[in-house]
Amino acid sequence: MIVYDMIIKRVNPGGGIDVLFDALIKNCQASELDIFCIFGEEKKRSFSRYLDVKCPLQGIFHSTYYRLPQERKKFDVVTTVHDFTYEKYSSGLKRFVHTSQKSRAIEKSDKVICVSNNTKLDLIGYFPDIDEDSISVVYNGVSDFYYPMKGGGAENDFILYVGGRSGYKNFISLVLALAESLSYSLVCVGGGGFSKAEIEFMNRYIPLRYRHAGYVSEYDLNYLYNTAHCLVYPSLYEGFGIPVVESFKAGCPVVATESSSITEIAAGAAFLTKNASAEELLSGILAFENSKYRSFMISEGLKIADRFSWETCFQKTLEVYKSCSRWAE
Repeated sequence: MIVYDMIIKRVNPGGGIDVLFDALIKNCQASELDIFCIFGEEKKRSFSRYLDVKCPLQGIFHSTYYRLPQERKKFDVVTTVHDFTYEKYSSGLKRFVHTSQKSRAIEKSDKVICVSNNTKLDLIGYFPDIDEDSISVVYNGVSDFYYPMKGGGAENDFILYVGGRSGYKNFISLVLALAESLSYSLVCVGGGGFSKAEIEFMNRYIPLRYRHAGYVSEYDLNYLYNTAHCLVYPSLYEGFGIPVVESFKAGCPVVATESSSITEIAAGAAFLTKNASAEELLSGILAFENSKYRSFMISEGLKIADRFSWETCFQKTLEVYKSCSRWAE
């Protein structure tokens, strides 16, 4: 029996972690595995996300967000570690609460899954006493909704940005890069609406050349990937970097940063900058104006995207489950 708590549905519905566990559960059901999903907790008071989970069953427990079963002895616990963003870039109470919960989950887990080798190295750095044999690297997948569309690239006059925009995401550098070129506008997806400070900043540097696409479906996001000049992903740290792989799969070239998991995931198919400065990002954007270079990098990206599927993610996760002592229960 595999037990999933679905607290991620309240913590971050529709986010990358939610997508991951939806894919795992879908594949479990398709494989007719014996699973049990604990729903409903997302409707309780906010602190419930930090509490141990009550479950009358036994077997393998895999929390969607760093929780443990109340009756620990009845389960083998599997925890997925996505990144160490809080540890590296947050402070104060916010960091303390998140890190305390994550640390407790990791220390009391039988198996730990990391979404990249970079995250595994971070894990070992923060938890030097961890048994490395208990760690498995299982890459995230990417939806089949993303694919090159016939006639893609017809617009090609805007830069696409996907995800959060604060701090280490380095969004400011992208705006400053576009300030040096009047050829492209900016389209943002995700990360919530623009703040007043962001609007003032963009009005100063790229007036009338930006918009937020709001919530978009996978179909609409695929269209944006297909019609963008490129995706610019200037983040200074990522545990995996799903938008990069989505972009590859859709046939959209990528400008990103040579750091954390991005170098590992992009593997020579993106224009990687050393520091993601405005000057470097603009160089990447302009590099894709060369049709031969653009076509080559799109081709390389499509090859890499084939490595990342939810089916592969599921099979690798299943191997972790099968290595647990309670797999047969």
